[in-house]
Amino acid sequence: VDLTMTAGTLSGTQNITVTGAVVGTDGGFSLTGGTLEQRAGLAKNFGTSSNPTAWSFNNLTFSNSNPAGSGTTHTTQSGGSGTITVAGTLTIGKAGDSAGTTLDLSSRTWIFTGTSPISVTSSPAATLTINTSTIRFAGTSALTVPLSYSYYNLELRPNGSGGPNYTLGSGASQILTVAS
Repeated sequence: VDLTMTAGTLSGTQNITVTGAVVGTDGGFSLTGGTLEQRAGLAKNFGTSSNPTAWSFNNLTFSNSNPAGSGTTHTTQSGGSGTITVAGTLTIGKAGDSAGTTLDLSSRTWIFTGTSPISVTSSPAATLTINTSTIRFAGTSALTVPLSYSYYNLELRPNGSGGPNYTLGSGASQILTVAS
């Protein structure tokens, strides 16, 4: 079943699981607690298709419900220009899924304000595709920025007061590459 937001704002603190697309034109999300999970067995879209409506989540999970063992891709729609903010953790894939999950961030701006912003499962293997998106780490607490992704646009810009320490990578062999 799809969840389509065309007006208003869905707010709350409960866990929500959607087995279809999570899309909209003008409606927003302001989920300050719980987790929104898009658990689909086939490729599905996520995000607004038009308008600058911002979506905000506590935790956001993309997972694969296909029992046949085929991978699933969740694609962020690029028609809208609103930001997608995750205050807790963005999780791609779940242990126990029969196959991997891919999340394509498309060309949208994703804002992370938590201290453990991104989790990509390794079994089954999940994939985060940055594409031409902007990733903004905006928390006011110390954060280790994962260097296991090829960022297109990377912003270290805290919301509010405070001067957090951002550590680039946590492994000895990680490399930060800046290209124009």
